[in-house]
Amino acid sequence: MEGTLKLRLLVTTATVGGLGILGLGGINLPVHAAGPGTGTCASSTAPAPGSGATQVGLPDGGTVSQWGDPTGGGVEISGPHGYLAATGSPSGGGNISGYSTGQGNLNGSLAGSTAGNVSLCLGVNGQTVTAP
Repeated sequence: MEGTLKLRLLVTTATVGGLGILGLGGINLPVHAAGPGTGTCASSTAPAPGSGATQVGLPDGGTVSQWGDPTGGGVEISGPHGYLAATGSPSGGGNISGYSTGQGNLNGSLAGSTAGNVSLCLGVNGQTVTAP
Protein backbone atom coordinates (compact mmCIF):
# COMPACT_ATOMS: atom_id res chain seq x y z
CA MET A 1 0.00 0.00 0.00
CA GLU A 2 2.77 2.42 0.92
CA GLY A 3 4.61 1.71 -2.36
CA THR A 4 1.44 2.38 -4.35
CA LEU A 5 0.91 5.69 -2.59
CA LYS A 6 4.52 6.67 -3.28
CA LEU A 7 4.12 5.81 -6.98
CA ARG A 8 0.89 7.83 -7.21
CA LEU A 9 2.58 10.78 -5.53
CA LEU A 10 5.50 10.42 -7.93
CA VAL A 11 3.17 10.31 -10.97
CA THR A 12 1.28 13.38 -9.75
CA THR A 13 4.50 15.26 -9.01
CA ALA A 14 5.98 14.36 -12.39
CA THR A 15 2.84 15.43 -14.22
CA VAL A 16 2.77 18.81 -12.49
CA GLY A 17 6.52 19.17 -13.02
CA GLY A 18 6.12 18.19 -16.67
CA LEU A 19 3.52 20.88 -17.18
CA GLY A 20 5.97 23.41 -15.80
CA ILE A 21 8.88 22.05 -17.84
CA LEU A 22 6.84 22.17 -21.03
CA GLY A 23 5.68 25.68 -20.19
CA LEU A 24 2.03 24.74 -19.99
CA GLY A 25 1.15 26.59 -16.84
CA GLY A 26 -0.82 29.24 -18.72
CA ILE A 27 -2.04 27.20 -21.70
CA ASN A 28 -5.67 26.14 -21.80
CA LEU A 29 -5.98 22.53 -22.99
CA PRO A 30 -9.54 22.11 -24.28
CA VAL A 31 -10.94 18.60 -24.16
CA HIS A 32 -12.31 17.70 -27.58
CA ALA A 33 -14.17 14.52 -26.61
CA ALA A 34 -17.72 14.94 -25.38
CA GLY A 35 -17.26 11.96 -23.08
CA PRO A 36 -14.58 9.57 -21.98
CA GLY A 37 -12.84 7.21 -24.35
CA THR A 38 -11.91 3.64 -23.63
CA GLY A 39 -8.60 1.86 -23.24
CA THR A 40 -5.44 3.19 -21.67
CA CYS A 41 -3.17 6.17 -22.20
CA ALA A 42 0.07 4.29 -21.62
CA SER A 43 1.26 0.74 -22.04
CA SER A 44 1.07 -1.48 -18.97
CA THR A 45 4.65 -2.55 -19.75
CA ALA A 46 7.46 -0.17 -18.85
CA PRO A 47 9.45 1.05 -21.85
CA ALA A 48 12.99 -0.26 -22.19
CA PRO A 49 15.63 2.16 -20.90
CA GLY A 50 17.67 3.98 -23.51
CA SER A 51 21.03 2.86 -24.82
CA GLY A 52 23.81 3.13 -22.26
CA ALA A 53 21.39 3.56 -19.34
CA THR A 54 22.71 3.58 -15.80
CA GLN A 55 20.46 1.46 -13.61
CA VAL A 56 20.13 1.16 -9.85
CA GLY A 57 18.14 -1.60 -8.16
CA LEU A 58 15.43 -0.84 -5.61
CA PRO A 59 14.57 -2.90 -2.51
CA ASP A 60 11.21 -3.96 -4.00
CA GLY A 61 12.89 -5.41 -7.10
CA GLY A 62 12.30 -2.35 -9.23
CA THR A 63 14.89 -0.17 -10.94
CA VAL A 64 15.71 3.47 -11.49
CA SER A 65 17.33 4.21 -14.85
CA GLN A 66 18.79 7.29 -16.48
CA TRP A 67 20.41 7.88 -19.84
CA GLY A 68 21.23 10.72 -22.13
CA ASP A 69 23.47 12.42 -24.63
CA PRO A 70 23.20 15.66 -26.62
CA THR A 71 20.47 14.14 -28.83
CA GLY A 72 18.13 13.23 -25.96
CA GLY A 73 17.69 11.24 -22.79
CA GLY A 74 15.36 10.11 -20.10
CA VAL A 75 14.71 8.78 -16.63
CA GLU A 76 12.51 5.90 -15.53
CA ILE A 77 11.46 4.27 -12.31
CA SER A 78 9.75 0.90 -12.51
CA GLY A 79 8.72 -1.72 -10.02
CA PRO A 80 6.10 -4.29 -9.15
CA HIS A 81 3.30 -1.69 -9.06
CA GLY A 82 4.01 0.16 -12.28
CA TYR A 83 6.36 2.71 -13.80
CA LEU A 84 6.95 6.38 -14.53
CA ALA A 85 9.09 7.39 -17.49
CA ALA A 86 10.17 10.77 -18.87
CA THR A 87 12.06 11.19 -22.14
CA GLY A 88 12.97 14.11 -24.32
CA SER A 89 15.16 15.54 -27.02
CA PRO A 90 16.07 19.06 -28.13
CA SER A 91 14.71 18.39 -31.62
CA GLY A 92 11.54 16.45 -30.82
CA GLY A 93 10.18 17.53 -27.45
CA GLY A 94 9.31 15.48 -24.41
CA ASN A 95 7.01 12.80 -23.05
CA ILE A 96 6.03 11.72 -19.55
CA SER A 97 4.07 8.50 -19.15
CA GLY A 98 3.17 6.16 -16.35
CA TYR A 99 1.04 3.18 -15.42
CA SER A 100 0.01 1.84 -12.04
CA THR A 101 -1.03 -1.79 -11.63
CA GLY A 102 -2.88 -0.88 -8.42
CA GLN A 103 -6.64 -0.64 -8.13
CA GLY A 104 -8.09 1.12 -11.17
CA ASN A 105 -4.90 0.90 -13.26
CA LEU A 106 -4.27 4.65 -13.15
CA ASN A 107 -2.27 5.64 -16.23
CA GLY A 108 -1.45 8.70 -18.24
CA SER A 109 0.77 10.50 -20.67
CA LEU A 110 1.79 14.07 -21.37
CA ALA A 111 3.65 14.94 -24.56
CA GLY A 112 4.92 18.20 -25.98
CA SER A 113 6.76 18.86 -29.21
CA THR A 114 9.22 21.58 -30.11
CA ALA A 115 6.57 22.78 -32.60
CA GLY A 116 4.29 23.58 -29.67
CA ASN A 117 1.91 20.64 -30.01
CA VAL A 118 0.74 19.27 -26.67
CA SER A 119 -1.32 16.23 -25.76
CA LEU A 120 -2.54 14.99 -22.40
CA CYS A 121 -4.30 11.72 -21.62
CA LEU A 122 -5.48 10.37 -18.27
CA GLY A 123 -6.96 6.92 -17.79
CA VAL A 124 -8.46 4.81 -15.00
CA ASN A 125 -10.55 1.64 -15.01
CA GLY A 126 -10.43 1.37 -18.80
CA GLN A 127 -11.80 4.91 -19.35
CA THR A 128 -9.76 7.80 -20.73
CA VAL A 129 -9.99 11.55 -21.13
CA THR A 130 -7.74 13.31 -23.61
CA ALA A 131 -6.83 16.84 -24.56
CA PRO A 132 -4.99 17.50 -27.82
